[in-house]
Amino acid sequence: MKAQAVATTRLRTIWWGLCPQCHSGRIFSGSLSMNEECPVRHLRFGREPGYFTGAMCVSYALVVPTLVVITAILAIL
Repeated sequence: MKAQAVATTRLRTIWWGLCPQCHSGRIFSGSLSMNEECPVRHLRFGREPGYFTGAMCVSYALVVPTLVVITAILAIL
């Protein structure tokens, strides 16, 4: 029963845009603007170090084969 309560709390927190730590402070101050920190517990909302590293690796893995194919096609023509 406890796992269900935790899942319900997490879903409610995500749905209403609440702080993941205290479940009461608002993450967003407007429709498109985000608070710098939680107004209740002052948790800083920011990106973790290395946030973009995964995106760069995936982008590199998608672009390199595409460029190889395009270069091969252009070399043949």
